[in-house]
Amino acid sequence: MTALFKPLVVIATVCSIVLGCASAPAEAAVWHVNPTHAKASDSGPGTPAVPLKTVAEAMRRIQPGDTVRLAAGTYREPILLPRRAWSATRATVVEGSGNPAAVVVKGSRVLGGWQASGPGRLALHLPQEPQQVFVAGRPLKQVGGTIFGGFPESPQHELARLHVSQGGIWPGRIAGDAQSLAEDSFHYDRRTQTLHVRSRTAAVDGRNVEVSVEPHLLLADEVDSLTIRNLTFEHSSTTTTSRRGAVALSGRRIVVERIAVRQADGKCLSLAADDSVIRRSSFDECGQLGIGARGRRVLVEANTVRSNNTRGFNKWWEAGGMKFVGAGGLQESRVRGNLVASNTGDGIWFDWGNRDNVVSGNVSAFNSGFGIQYEASADATISDNRVYG
Repeated sequence: MTALFKPLVVIATVCSIVLGCASAPAEAAVWHVNPTHAKASDSGPGTPAVPLKTVAEAMRRIQPGDTVRLAAGTYREPILLPRRAWSATRATVVEGSGNPAAVVVKGSRVLGGWQASGPGRLALHLPQEPQQVFVAGRPLKQVGGTIFGGFPESPQHELARLHVSQGGIWPGRIAGDAQSLAEDSFHYDRRTQTLHVRSRTAAVDGRNVEVSVEPHLLLADEVDSLTIRNLTFEHSSTTTTSRRGAVALSGRRIVVERIAVRQADGKCLSLAADDSVIRRSSFDECGQLGIGARGRRVLVEANTVRSNNTRGFNKWWEAGGMKFVGAGGLQESRVRGNLVASNTGDGIWFDWGNRDNVVSGNVSAFNSGFGIQYEASADATISDNRVYG
């Protein structure tokens, strides 16, 4: 009996050497996150019955091909994917349970330590400059403030010479200090590291004030085969140091589907990735721009992009609905079936370096700039769009 089985062992060995037969890949894991679950624990298995308590723990455990599934609720921590060798053999997924509105990732915090500084006024020591403050869910106007590492207070800033005759890159900035605060506004004093808030809300206190402190709500760099879906993102403080989006993605084969990004301080979404998709999502009321993207063979389809550039950035610099520019721009790509409306700036703007794109079936309406601008770029097919208002 033993002799009969020896050839079978040899054949299996040859297969392994000559044909490269490999063992089957380990089964992908599904990590469930639910902070409000009675048995939630970051030391547990991450199952529906015993889910993880934090997104951070799920990001620590995630491997290429895994799924992280967030239960309904509000998460005041960012989704930061680790840098590692991502596999292209199967997609890694980060998703919310149910519809996008059920899972909200917020970059703002309800902070303690406020001190009353007058009727309707509060002050708080804060080591880093925030770009957004909300009282009872309503955004306050920013007075003063600096962006991108010191603009406009640093005279040698790299952006200081741009669009000078048009008020610079941020003509909508409101000058002033803590003493000049109008109702429903805030100011950050960089010298004393103090945040000052003035609100008309009668019972304003620290319990109904949200301060944006997170630079990114979702950050994934150099990823391969990543899907993001069924999530809502709100509030950020990206522009303090960065020109990227509150949701910032780079790599290849990235799918963004059924997400909502709203009330971020700069760009809603920035994407730099080949063979990628932005689909059936909404990007609304962000401080500068709805979508900024570049890459080859990108599909931007069936999205709504509305009411962006709430902070008054210069439309001729980079603001409005969608902008595609730089480092190769958008190439061999399709922008189709999107609604781009009521943005302060161009609706759909292809700046320099774009090539071989199809722009079709879009509605660009009531934007304060051009409906569709294809500038310093080549070889486009622009057809069957509606541009008005």
